[in-house]
Amino acid sequence: MSPFNLATTLLGGAGDGDRAALRDDHGAVVTYTQLAEQVARVRGGFRAAGVTPGDRVAVALGNRAEFVVVYLALLGLGAVTVPINPESPDPERAGHLARTQTAHTVGDPTEVPGGEPLDAIDVAPDTLAVLCETAGTSGPSRAAMLSHGNLAAALAQMGADPRTSIAGDDVVDGTLPLFHIFGLNVALGRSLASGAEIRLHDRFDATTQMDDVTVVFGVPPMFDAWATAGTQFPRARVIVSGAAPLRAATVTRFEKATGRTIAQGYGLTEASPTVTSGLLLGDPDPLSVGVPLPGVEVCLVDEDGAEVLMGDPGEIWVRGPNVFMGYDGDPDATARVLESGWLHTGDVGVLDEKGRLYVVDREKDVIIVSGFNVFPGEVEEVIGQHPGVEAVAVIGVPDDSTGEGVKAVVVKADGADVTAEGVVEWCHARLARYKAPHLVEFADSLPVLRTGKVLRRRLI
Repeated sequence: MSPFNLATTLLGGAGDGDRAALRDDHGAVVTYTQLAEQVARVRGGFRAAGVTPGDRVAVALGNRAEFVVVYLALLGLGAVTVPINPESPDPERAGHLARTQTAHTVGDPTEVPGGEPLDAIDVAPDTLAVLCETAGTSGPSRAAMLSHGNLAAALAQMGADPRTSIAGDDVVDGTLPLFHIFGLNVALGRSLASGAEIRLHDRFDATTQMDDVTVVFGVPPMFDAWATAGTQFPRARVIVSGAAPLRAATVTRFEKATGRTIAQGYGLTEASPTVTSGLLLGDPDPLSVGVPLPGVEVCLVDEDGAEVLMGDPGEIWVRGPNVFMGYDGDPDATARVLESGWLHTGDVGVLDEKGRLYVVDREKDVIIVSGFNVFPGEVEEVIGQHPGVEAVAVIGVPDDSTGEGVKAVVVKADGADVTAEGVVEWCHARLARYKAPHLVEFADSLPVLRTGKVLRRRLI
């Protein structure tokens, strides 16, 4: 791939510059012509402020027009966007900024700089574009390095088949958070690259009117909430669930309430993110995550790295130009998950006789709360710093509203007066709220192996 810039790709899909590119909950309505003009001025503002190619800039603006402008401006400069949850407590944010060695932060719309218009520069495909936080396929939270080429390849793969593509006259629901790769490169990226309109929402509200929305991307708890609220999708032609396993009960409730069918997909941050899509199934099954997108290879392997027989479970390996460059500052972790171009996902799947992929288990201990990855070790580290806690183990448990919830089993220090509410409040001050435990139980001890490893499965 010759030099290019992802920003140019994302702004090149609009056939009609007067068409709305985005609308947000703060009253912004921005056409494609206006978006290009704003991006050029903000790009000039960043350059005047001293931001140069390769600089890392944290963006904590939520789902609003300013996020999109800043993101495109930084891409055009060859700088690196570090998306941040704007609701992260200060200690969590500080840790993320330190890990990613971020030089600048835009945490408020008033901090978006303006200047003389500046064109995007050409960059090599392997130029780092985004550092996206992920629990990783093993180990603690890390920043996945996604290049201009990775993200552009994923957009091309998702748009290569008419069944998975977005058209210029589509209206896309933009509720998924833009600091998450599902929202950033699937909802936002695909909308802009196709010249469609995206409706950005800061918060999920199941009662939001969807009468003219044609494309919906969501996570399982959103579909449960829509079914409960009786929300209708009269013009929706594409409805996709991802980021977490979709339960049969959710599918049934949603289809009964709306008369619409959900297609499931599978992906992960390290794959930019989409790997398979149920929209490509000739014989659909909403519980299957579908088949690989064009240009993506998938194989299932056993513990020795040998491909398993059809119908047998195996770890899902993925290969393609969408696969990330590695974990920032962690070559050892990168080497564990990348081998000869294959990404070892840590997820276990089964292929049926029709080539449909089903995700049946996770080798990693990641807890998926409303589509967000929560690594137990990160939560355990925070709770373990509480002066009244001697030991702690964190596991995922079923939760009707979020898919999975975080459960902490705590061993109190001698004489300590620790309550479940106190543990939760301690976490809320140091972690994003979705990472805090939904349930806290106390025990005299934790089940461990001779090596000292906690047997989490005995805590369920």
